[in-house]
Amino acid sequence: MSSVQGKLDSSNTVVNELRNTCKSTVNANSDRVNGISASRSRELNIVLFGINEERDRTVWYNAVSELCCGRKVDVRDALRLGAFNSNKTRPVLVSLCNPWDKKLILSNCRKLATSDELPLRRVYIVANEAVEERRMKVLVL
Repeated sequence: MSSVQGKLDSSNTVVNELRNTCKSTVNANSDRVNGISASRSRELNIVLFGINEERDRTVWYNAVSELCCGRKVDVRDALRLGAFNSNKTRPVLVSLCNPWDKKLILSNCRKLATSDELPLRRVYIVANEAVEERRMKVLVL
């Protein structure tokens, strides 16, 4: 009986060591993954300026979908930034599902300036970038 108890104790020690090793590995990996996702969180986002202000989400959400190069673009989410003010237009943050859509929209946004419709000429589209990235682009140019 004592030999069985000794084997159980050694097995418990090995299991506890493995458990602690796995916890530390999982914590290290989750921190790395969170760091990557935090740096890539803006990768698929664009910001639209000049969309008319409306309280009804469907009105400006439809306007966002019209601006997407005349093709079906998968929009993960779109939301207004800031507090509602009827005298101002808030920017719209659009989160897309794939990077190809973002590239198409950003490459075709110059066509909005020559559009026949006045509301479309007032829309300005930019990539959502961190402040440091924008400043580095200004310094490099």
